[in-house]
Amino acid sequence: MKKKLLALALLLAGVLAAPPAWADKTIVLEPSAAHTANGNSATDYDSTGFTTAQVFVNVTAGSGTVNPFKVFLAGTQDLGTTYYAIPCTLVAKDVAGPGGTVTITAAPGHTLIVNETAVVSSATQYAATCPVTAPRVRAQWVIAGTTPSETFSVTVNLKP
Repeated sequence: MKKKLLALALLLAGVLAAPPAWADKTIVLEPSAAHTANGNSATDYDSTGFTTAQVFVNVTAGSGTVNPFKVFLAGTQDLGTTYYAIPCTLVAKDVAGPGGTVTITAAPGHTLIVNETAVVSSATQYAATCPVTAPRVRAQWVIAGTTPSETFSVTVNLKP
């Protein structure tokens, strides 16, 4: 009997001391590459159990005449048939990297993380905070213009 109680006590101690089931999860939605047309990340990722997404877009180069250049987080409720843009509550743009000019937009319902009407040709980072409203997410972008090219990556940090 004492052995069973000891075993039960150890089991409970292990369960109570266990880390939370959901911890932050960082995913590279789109690795850095030159993009010349509309597109989306090759895979959509499981966001079940997460409530907030911190999305980071890192633009390292651009050329041509680009109008528009837009990046947003998209979600799907039906696991891949229909996607919709997820609104964000805060969007920041940092031109020229750390120490550069930062523009912050408090824009509830604003879906665009990147919203440019001209080529982004130098190091520029964008960050947004968005609620996770779908069980699966992916990055999507719109690029149009005359021989447009934007080199960028998209990373998301999902938070419980």
